[in-house]
Amino acid sequence: MTIFEKNYLTSGEHNPAFTKDYISGHAELNPSDIAVIDNHKKVTYAEFNRHLDRFVDVTRKFELENGATVAIEWTSLYPHWLLMLAFETLGIITFTYTKTGAVDHGDMLSAVDLVICTQGNIPPNAKQLQIISRRWFLDALAANAETDRQQPVLPPDAPLAVYFTSGTTGDAKRVVENLRMHENRTEKSQLRARFNRQSRFLVWPSFALRGIYNFATTCIRAGGCCVYNSKDSVAQTISRHGLTHLSVLPSILKKTLDTLPDDFVKPDNLTISTFGGSVGDTLRARATERLATTLFENYSSNESGLISIVGPDGVGIVLPGVEVETVDDHHRPVWRQPGLVRVKSGGCIDSYDNDPDATATM
Repeated sequence: MTIFEKNYLTSGEHNPAFTKDYISGHAELNPSDIAVIDNHKKVTYAEFNRHLDRFVDVTRKFELENGATVAIEWTSLYPHWLLMLAFETLGIITFTYTKTGAVDHGDMLSAVDLVICTQGNIPPNAKQLQIISRRWFLDALAANAETDRQQPVLPPDAPLAVYFTSGTTGDAKRVVENLRMHENRTEKSQLRARFNRQSRFLVWPSFALRGIYNFATTCIRAGGCCVYNSKDSVAQTISRHGLTHLSVLPSILKKTLDTLPDDFVKPDNLTISTFGGSVGDTLRARATERLATTLFENYSSNESGLISIVGPDGVGIVLPGVEVETVDDHHRPVWRQPGLVRVKSGGCIDSYDNDPDATATM
């Protein structure tokens, strides 16, 4: 039995397959397939798997206990993803933040057990610090890896990541995504996106958006390729790298359409999913005429993950495993009138982190 078969077929008391396990499987079956394109630098599954083994060893050297939290500044896709996956494999919680977002998350950066950041953006009061530089990254890639160590077995409620809500439910609140939620959300992403080995998904703008991380995870688990390009426009990236999947805000979709070159050739196969707002009929028509083969609107939240989608026919469907009802102020179900939307699914959070009042309200 190959590593790939063991990762996919074992069950019962064994760990659910980590994303690292899927990468190992694809590295065995299709080692030369491209897994990541980071600013035009291509990485095969064989390289991804080899580098990830080395990064697991590098992250062990921080001697963090299971359940510790690490904040990682976003610089570019590949080094950031290697760090996230390595820590995830060890049962360490990750928090992705951007250079501009560091100002809003000072308390978080002071509370975590380790901050990994660039030299010019060191937060005050960090408990432990690692500067990420090109030299540090290359040294980590060149290190010898021990591949025979046992990885921890995590229960379904083991926390994997911390992120913040966008503010649509009031002030931004801290959310912890556990293993159960992560698996449920990647399952729903695959149900909607249908990634495969030929898929190329644009990572935009960064993994600070947890939904983008979940889509990238789903794509890589299916053997596809994730693309990050901070230098070119979305339209240029679509043409240059043959993107098949794009997930953006409606405002970014409109901006992309407004700036398309006159000689832009519509892709043969591009699925666009939008989030964060509705897509009007005019924008939908423009997008399907110039850009998208298929366009889906996502109805989702940071607290629940994907709830429903509006397909090309404009009709919305609730995803399998999700229950939705609308209630009045007294929590009585209502029909064909405004109300509060209640959602139940395996992707829902159990509570806000360290915020009992918001948890009780929402």
